[in-house]
Amino acid sequence: MNQNWVHFGMLLIGLMFIIAGIVSGIVAAEYVIFHEKSVQNAENVSEEIPKYGVAEYEELSEEHRQIVDGTIEGERYRFDDNDTEAIAWGTGRVVSQDGRYHVIPRETTINWKSAPGALALALGIAGILLIIEAIRRDHFPHYRPFAD
Repeated sequence: MNQNWVHFGMLLIGLMFIIAGIVSGIVAAEYVIFHEKSVQNAENVSEEIPKYGVAEYEELSEEHRQIVDGTIEGERYRFDDNDTEAIAWGTGRVVSQDGRYHVIPRETTINWKSAPGALALALGIAGILLIIEAIRRDHFPHYRPFAD
């Protein structure tokens, strides 16, 4: 069999590994809701109000009140990217409670420690190494990087 086809096959498999790693990384996405800051007057959160809007604490659902109380105490809430609580939270909120304004944003992150996140890293690295090795074998067939 012609060696060029083997090198081309390695290149294609490397590209498929990278694409599979990207898909796995998307699956590893999650939402993080945390407390950014609390201020006494609305003027100090004037940049966040148009971005998130203001919600009255008393008007929030019981679950969202628990999230607000927990984030003020320093907890960080993590939700899967298809969790309805995180989706209902929007991009974040400015919550008005007893004359104070609490900025509580929601960010999207990749959890690299989860199984899909670790798989994404492994597939990405394996894909890059396969592509590099395919190029090395095709263009530098006599070079052996680990030979004496």
